[in-house]
Amino acid sequence: MDIEREEKTIKKKYKRINITEPLDFNSYSSNLDEKQQWCNILSIDGGGIPGIIPAIWLMELERQIRRPISSIVDVIADTSTEYFGSATLSDAKSELVIPAVKSGGSVTDIFTRFNSHQDSTKNFCLTDILMCTTAAPTYFPAYQFNSSVYVDGGVQANIPAMIAYDHASKSYPHYDRNRVRLLSLGTGDYVPDPLNLNANRNLLFWARNHQSVFKILMDGPQNNIDLHLNSVLGDNCYRWQIWLENPIDLDDIQDKSINRLIDLAHGHLEEMEAYDNRHRLGCLIEKFRS
Repeated sequence: MDIEREEKTIKKKYKRINITEPLDFNSYSSNLDEKQQWCNILSIDGGGIPGIIPAIWLMELERQIRRPISSIVDVIADTSTEYFGSATLSDAKSELVIPAVKSGGSVTDIFTRFNSHQDSTKNFCLTDILMCTTAAPTYFPAYQFNSSVYVDGGVQANIPAMIAYDHASKSYPHYDRNRVRLLSLGTGDYVPDPLNLNANRNLLFWARNHQSVFKILMDGPQNNIDLHLNSVLGDNCYRWQIWLENPIDLDDIQDKSINRLIDLAHGHLEEMEAYDNRHRLGCLIEKFRS
């Protein structure tokens, strides 16, 4: 059985194709302002360059449904790994939830499309918001915006799924908490050991391992969110994550690292299909489109 599974995965690997057909951008765009049966939430972890992983997954979703993600998703939460443009929050087709931390780490501001509709002074340019939420400490300088200084939203919300869930329940009280589907996409994780008891933790140690230490500080408290949301949503919680044997830094732009991320992302989808479990792509598309 394992051999058959392996053969199936190998065949799919050689059948990978790029999106060649145009997407239907005139398709229905979800709107939580109207009463509907289900609320579909998409959450994307922070991660810098490893954000290639969820990008590949979303590309495959769009390739199969031939429509933009906004046609099946009501709320999108993201931090650290982003896209750029001249649009404002109110231009988004789906509800956006983007956290950014004010310098000092004590306050997290949540930028949303909902707030931009309620108050025109909060209809910020997406470029400014994304500069705030991608200002990862030790990688980029803090970003000054709207009389405040911001750093990466991943400092306090590297897995923004819970923020998206809470935002939807508070901002759109008409929707049923029992009819929520969540697709939470990770950017790859591993179990680092820079803090082992035998290590000589002098200044040189911290300097050499600052990226691993930073990742621990960002991911540690957030990993409990997976367990909590899974207990709340049960079978309606879909968590896709890849466990790495070796870390890939947020700023690693080497060709070999990028190719590795692309291969891992495709491989994860193919493995899910091969195992035919409830997280497989076809099953998820069927539920999200229903």
